[in-house]
Amino acid sequence: MPWIQKVILTRAEALKHCLLTYLMITEEEMMKKLLTEEEAFAILEAEGRNPMPCDTPVPFYDVSVPCGYPCPIGDEVKNFGMLPGEILKAMDAFVVRAKGDSMTGAGIFDGDYVLVDKTAKFYDSDIVVAVVDGESVIKCYCTDDNGQAWLTPQNEEFRAIQLKEEQNLYVLGVVIYIFRTRPRVSHRKCMEAVNRTKRERFKPMVATPQQVELAIRNADTKVKFGSLWFAVWRALVGKDEENGITLDDFCTKVATLLPDHQHLPTLRNLQRVDVLSFTKSVEEWREDNAPVTGYRFKAYKSLGLLTLELLNNTREKQQETR
Repeated sequence: MPWIQKVILTRAEALKHCLLTYLMITEEEMMKKLLTEEEAFAILEAEGRNPMPCDTPVPFYDVSVPCGYPCPIGDEVKNFGMLPGEILKAMDAFVVRAKGDSMTGAGIFDGDYVLVDKTAKFYDSDIVVAVVDGESVIKCYCTDDNGQAWLTPQNEEFRAIQLKEEQNLYVLGVVIYIFRTRPRVSHRKCMEAVNRTKRERFKPMVATPQQVELAIRNADTKVKFGSLWFAVWRALVGKDEENGITLDDFCTKVATLLPDHQHLPTLRNLQRVDVLSFTKSVEEWREDNAPVTGYRFKAYKSLGLLTLELLNNTREKQQETR
């Protein structure tokens, strides 16, 4: 479905768009320019925007209609908006705001406005604004193989609404257009993407000998007490200790690479802190379940995360060169 903001402009908006965007002038200068409506529309048509004059009033209801479960729609008109008569033609239409995420698969997001035609007949798979037992909802209408009617979401996290014989169903109209002030997605979807990236970024893996050496040398000036080397080792092996360098071999490696370091690790000291949440990957360490607290816990966690970031950056560079 096309977005209304892509095709609908008043003549004044079309004229202003042409002057400001294409002639590179200020609004003040725009007032001094002479450009006919036909010339302005011709520029927009060349851009592929298909401008149409907004000359027909349409009621905007002061209500948000859920894309999820029904709620009352009411009958109070907030105001009237102007839309192109070329699109509306003879339809009896109104506009409401969509609420929720259940219709995102059909391109309807929380906060979008939908243009609804009250005169259109609805068929299977049409998106409708319906009233179920006095409450409204935006859903797809369909019937199953047994002839049972349903109002279905377009998001797997939501359930379809089965329409029963005893329910009072009234379809207000069919959704014809979707428009919004700006493209948006829900905050929950954004956080899902962020969390996926975080999990991938700190995904445990077997470190190569080169990465082990790099991590040890990077921690050279950061380690202020011997057992702090444990944070570097845990970042290298993650949870899967069997496939990574052992604590004993790690201590030997540090002593080999940095023989003059003032705080060389010992197997006994590192084993003492290998308890509680420190047996898990670094990003899972918690101060309320750790062998150390306060500034020492912060020192362990900080060095562990820095080592993970170093390893991750190294892997990304290796992937880019492949």
